[in-house]
Amino acid sequence: CMGACMSVEINTWFLIARRVFNKQGFPPWIIDLSFVSIRVKLISICFYITWIGIRCILYPAMMGYILNRWIKESQKVGTYFNLELVPLILHAIFCILNLKWTFDLANAKLRYFRRRRKKGTNAIDSSSKGL
Repeated sequence: CMGACMSVEINTWFLIARRVFNKQGFPPWIIDLSFVSIRVKLISICFYITWIGIRCILYPAMMGYILNRWIKESQKVGTYFNLELVPLILHAIFCILNLKWTFDLANAKLRYFRRRRKKGTNAIDSSSKGL
């Protein structure tokens, strides 16, 4: 379980790499086949794949496992206040934070594409760049 919880650090590494390798703030989805552009695009793709896979799928799925451990421990010791309550509360907080950050990330991307559309690019151009 600890290894699965720590897998989120892979996503954090891609987040840091995106910032380090793209200090100029270039949008990664503009079609330009320079080495810098390909590197930023690859890191961005890996970032979004790990974001969805780890923060949106794995972490909520682990909540069921942690909840079952807490229930079993509660039945074993005869009280709901036991050692397994700590990981349950912490993991619930992390899941809520991941939900909030996912919402913020999606809203930022939607605002970006709406701004580009208002600046005169047509709907086909902005939708073909994707998230």
